[in-house]
Amino acid sequence: MILVAEISLASADKYYETNLSNNKIQTLVKANNGVDLYIASINPGTTYVVPDETYTGSVTVGLQKSYAFPVNGVVKVYDKADSSVFLTKSVQFNSNSTQTFSFSYPGKNTDITLVAEIQLTDTNKYDLDLSNNKKEVTVPYSSEMDKLRGTVTISKTPQYVFTNKHTREDGSVCDMTLNISYTFNKKITSIRAVHVINRYQNKGVLYVEPYSVIKNIGDVTGSAVMKFQYDKPGDENSTLYIYFTAEDGKTAEVQLKIPVNGFYADSKFNLPDPQWKKSEQDNWTVIFK
Repeated sequence: MILVAEISLASADKYYETNLSNNKIQTLVKANNGVDLYIASINPGTTYVVPDETYTGSVTVGLQKSYAFPVNGVVKVYDKADSSVFLTKSVQFNSNSTQTFSFSYPGKNTDITLVAEIQLTDTNKYDLDLSNNKKEVTVPYSSEMDKLRGTVTISKTPQYVFTNKHTREDGSVCDMTLNISYTFNKKITSIRAVHVINRYQNKGVLYVEPYSVIKNIGDVTGSAVMKFQYDKPGDENSTLYIYFTAEDGKTAEVQLKIPVNGFYADSKFNLPDPQWKKSEQDNWTVIFK
């Protein structure tokens, strides 16, 4: 309702108005149906975000005081950057109280600002205080937690590894077999391995890749069986490298010291008495935190 106060001359034949602009004043008088919906809090449910993860948060909304009639509104939660909506919920209050609702949202490789907003939907009412109708919270992206994390288990046979110049009791050529299994926080799309053979007598290094690979990868859990054969022996500093690559490009690397045994001649072409070498262990569990 608008109230108007106005004054005018009773007799226009003797006087005239020099300024008509101040002869009228009006004011808006609101009816007694003002209410106050508000956002009490927004909880993101996590202290950081990373891609490929889904998080669950909550938003609490309320009505400031009790009324003799129901008060209706709608609450929304959305991403401030791209306006993706994670919650749209109709609410109704009959008294001074709060209501809490959960919502889910995806992580990404940037900070996320979540915005919670409530609007009055009753057309015959008005909100007394719009300043408390919106809250936002920013959840930081964590590059540290986004790295590849998980557990890898590896077993090696035989205990003593020999070059292909040696044969087993059954006549088969000596080789080495690795059984690998893993559980990571991301899907693995690639596993590869190379054994860097540190040759005796400072003769340099050789890079040996597996001649046979059977892989079961593509998910967060998987396995592989790899077989290696060697032309030359290598000392205790010979290192096997296993590389894991996730679908987002993140990587993890395992290093294992595994010597390879074989006959070798010294600088005078003498064959020393063999002293067979082996790795310190044949089973490993490697944890990436």
